[in-house]
Amino acid sequence: MRANLISILLVLTAVSAGCARVGEGRFTVGAVHRHAECMATAFPFEPIFLASRERAKSLGIFLQSRGGSFQFVDVVYFEVFDPATIEVGVAYPMDPITTPDSRVVSGVELGESCPDIEDSLSLEGELVLDSFSREVDGIVAGSVEDARLVDLRSGELVADGFTGSFEFPVQVGQPYEEFRN
Repeated sequence: MRANLISILLVLTAVSAGCARVGEGRFTVGAVHRHAECMATAFPFEPIFLASRERAKSLGIFLQSRGGSFQFVDVVYFEVFDPATIEVGVAYPMDPITTPDSRVVSGVELGESCPDIEDSLSLEGELVLDSFSREVDGIVAGSVEDARLVDLRSGELVADGFTGSFEFPVQVGQPYEEFRN
């Protein structure tokens, strides 16, 4: 009887885990001006690890090719400052570097697809948050339309037409846990 009960609990756990809502995202680039071979490998980018991390005055959104640290994965990320005042549906400019007036800072790392690229890639354009819950099981969703991917160090254009969207449920993990797959 106990073995049957354990088997039933394991099946229920497996079924409920399979029904859990997962996130999705997709990003593309239009005209590529530098690193054509790399961009062809990296895009379209469909992250499988979507996460947010809250700090005292900001919330980071990480859309990664897999769990792990930036130097080994592809990631599109956004740092949203003063998250309590963010309005859904408003287009917020993405700054390449953080200033006292920044609302959103963004970047792209291609450590998995293009580990030899030394450019520091940033996005110029606007981020629209369609849903911005910070509560467990709430949804974080947003989109970028026709942004520019630029090298932060040189200011050179890497690609035009950076477009994409994402959506994922807010989950809670262990504090200080490294993102892994």
